[in-house]
Amino acid sequence: MALPITALTWEIWRRNRGSVWLVIGIILFGWLFNLVLPDTFRATEASRNWLGALNSTLTVISLLLVFGIFSYTEFNPQKESMGFPYRLFVLPVTSLLLVAVPISLGIAAVELAYLAWVKLVVAHGETGRPEWSAVLIGAYMVFYQTILWSLSGLRAVRMVVLGLIAIILIGVGFLPSFPPEVLSPWLSERVLIVPVVGFALIAFLTSWMYVARQRSGGGWRRHWPKALIERIADDLPRGTRPFSSSAAAQFWFEWRRSGSLLPLCAGALLLVVIGPLSWHMRNDPASTLRILIATLAMPVILAAPVGKGLSKPDFWSTDLSLPAFVAVRPLATGDMVVIKMKVAAVSAAISWLLVLAFLSIWLPLWANLETLNFIRIYFWALYGQSMNPQYAIGALSILAGMVVTWRFLVGGLWIGLSGNRKLFAASAAPYGFVPVFGLIGVLLLFRNSQSLLRWIQDNVDRLLPALGWIAALAFVAKVWLAAFSWRKITPQRVRQYLVVWLAGTVCLIALAMLLWAGLRYLLPSDIYRLRSLLILVALLVIPFARLPFARLGLAPSSLAKNRHR
Repeated sequence: MALPITALTWEIWRRNRGSVWLVIGIILFGWLFNLVLPDTFRATEASRNWLGALNSTLTVISLLLVFGIFSYTEFNPQKESMGFPYRLFVLPVTSLLLVAVPISLGIAAVELAYLAWVKLVVAHGETGRPEWSAVLIGAYMVFYQTILWSLSGLRAVRMVVLGLIAIILIGVGFLPSFPPEVLSPWLSERVLIVPVVGFALIAFLTSWMYVARQRSGGGWRRHWPKALIERIADDLPRGTRPFSSSAAAQFWFEWRRSGSLLPLCAGALLLVVIGPLSWHMRNDPASTLRILIATLAMPVILAAPVGKGLSKPDFWSTDLSLPAFVAVRPLATGDMVVIKMKVAAVSAAISWLLVLAFLSIWLPLWANLETLNFIRIYFWALYGQSMNPQYAIGALSILAGMVVTWRFLVGGLWIGLSGNRKLFAASAAPYGFVPVFGLIGVLLLFRNSQSLLRWIQDNVDRLLPALGWIAALAFVAKVWLAAFSWRKITPQRVRQYLVVWLAGTVCLIALAMLLWAGLRYLLPSDIYRLRSLLILVALLVIPFARLPFARLGLAPSSLAKNRHR
């Protein structure tokens, strides 16, 4: 029995040893950083808050990596889904062992990582109820693997279900923290541990039964829920018209595979998280602004990870090569890229329509507008007692948000469609390292904020020309690279995208000019040179909000190499 367990453990280690060392490195970095940090830094509450935010971020990143290590799924080309590895069904071991080994190792690994943070790092600060948190994290590992295996055919819906379960466990985790006069004896940690462990055990048994049924090659003779759902689906009215063109068929294909994920995630968060939270905090005027900012930022934040998957030939497959089923389609390579761009545009538009629908219901009905009214009065006075600039800034901000969301969805097409695994992994690395080092930079900046601000004020006249030249040179380099990458694209397609690019750029410049008109009285030094710098930055928009022009020109050639390799 020890030999099969060792073999399964070795396979998990062999496939994920890089991620394992990364988790160990993050934990060691957090421990050493807190160890060498002087005690004088923790003297102020603000410094302790920043340090706590850094430790929490590193903890979450390491735990997410552990969950990624024990996802333990493989792509099944026959069913086009990610589920339990079918190749393991031929091993001379029981189905119970196949399920128990990855789940047990996952629980042990995530608990070990959490324990390392609590003992080595968080012990310097303050932590409450680590045992209760450990139970919830271990239970979520069981739910996580069960959903990945048993709901493999649902694809994007699995992410929504995982998010809902995570939200439920977070809510359950906060129940024992209620005041004693409000807390019921049935909501104590000792009582809640029993149902949490019980549901985790049920999830384990469910995964065992599901994998055993898969391994036997079928299901029960009479699966009445599935038969009922199929009968209802067959009776529903549906379109019978054929697709008008091969491009329309490919658009439907891409939308079904990956286009609907962003609207599903945005709608689920609005319905399950932001909506109930806004109702619960409806009497707090300060929370209205925070909820509004979080709601507007949500599609952009979600678009970053979704865009990495959308850029691949197949969203749910780890294989970056173009599937033969797609490669032989009667479509030009450029048409395939354009269809992916259209799918991303529709996905971004629907996500923002959901956001606007929520705002149109929340703000007039139960939001506390005290803080927002104060901001509106301030802008009203700043813009010469006129309301029109506020409406224009609001409309342009929504359009800019759509542009940024679409940018994150399509900005990596040239990398994902190339089929180069090393390049794709390198492009995804900043999503993990930038937040960590960004927090460290902000932490160090906060320590020297007064001296830095004083230096900027004393040298602002010398900084503005240098920043202006840097922005101008970056814009020239961007235009030159765009011309180089689009040299093989047909003129008609260049003109079509150029219209879209100019429209988005004009929107961003108009927003920058409107903000400039109100803020110029608050800014020191050479305001006209600062205005020129602001316009140049609007053309580049700090490379997160700009429309990708040069990189999209590289996407057809990248896909062509992947298609004909």
